[in-house]
Amino acid sequence: MDDMSPAVRDLFTGGEDEEVQDFTAPSARELPIERLAATEQTAGVELAGLYAVVSDSGDGGQLIVQVSGEISAISGQPPDDLAVVAAVYDASGRVLGTIEQRWFGPFPGWDAFTAIDYVVHGTPAKVRVFIRQNS
Repeated sequence: MDDMSPAVRDLFTGGEDEEVQDFTAPSARELPIERLAATEQTAGVELAGLYAVVSDSGDGGQLIVQVSGEISAISGQPPDDLAVVAAVYDASGRVLGTIEQRWFGPFPGWDAFTAIDYVVHGTPAKVRVFIRQNS
């Protein structure tokens, strides 16, 4: 953050001298993403710009997985309660955990999201992203 202008740094820290987690640190690596497009079609939404990265948390071996992207309505009004779910897998296909970003009430038509969680055991190898309808 030292190479950022003071104005940009204030956007990240709220004007405070807080340290912001850098998910593009040298230890970070991008994870491949599989999309379950059928769940998007069923919900009437489309995901775009998906990006997943894993990095060292600095907390004794825990890893942080971050999944970001955009969601937009493609037909009609999507359900009032839906979620983007990212299941994190190791190289053997075991689920290490899930990350979820939910929307309640009328869906705004378009939104950007970032979901972050810790992985305590295992090494993430891929992320599978799908839509869950909760209504």
